[in-house]
Amino acid sequence: MIYSLYDKQHTLLGQFSSIYDLEHYVNNLREERGERERDQSKHLSVFDYIKSIGYFWDVVPVQQVAQEDLN
Repeated sequence: MIYSLYDKQHTLLGQFSSIYDLEHYVNNLREERGERERDQSKHLSVFDYIKSIGYFWDVVPVQQVAQEDLN
């Protein structure tokens, strides 16, 4: 699976081969934005955080990405 992350203007910010890679990127994004949560009991999942800042994501099978690259 390929996970893609887009900002509010639907600009592609990155593509990731695992949820863990996406989560690492988003955690760094949180820190850059000064939004790193200090209270872990209020921790948002990576997907909830993406939604909360108005960003978007999608996921497609690797085979579909490979087929699109050939066309």
